[in-house]
Amino acid sequence: MDEPTKQGLGTLSIYYCPLLDTPKIIDRTRQHDLTVEEIRACPTFAHFTDEQAREAIETLKLFVKIAYDFYKKDAKNDGK
Repeated sequence: MDEPTKQGLGTLSIYYCPLLDTPKIIDRTRQHDLTVEEIRACPTFAHFTDEQAREAIETLKLFVKIAYDFYKKDAKNDGK
């Protein structure tokens, strides 16, 4: 299976996922949370209710926090 590819454009990144067969432009300077509409725009989550989409957003936020905290701890241990 093909992996998603990424091309950088300053603060924008274009991701191509073969499963969706469409490129997605992502602004890495984003200052707001995902929306229910953005969650449901992904075919995998199109059937989600508002409550399920909000739960997915909270789950993603928690995952990102855990990953970022691990990164900071690992960087500190590496003397970075």
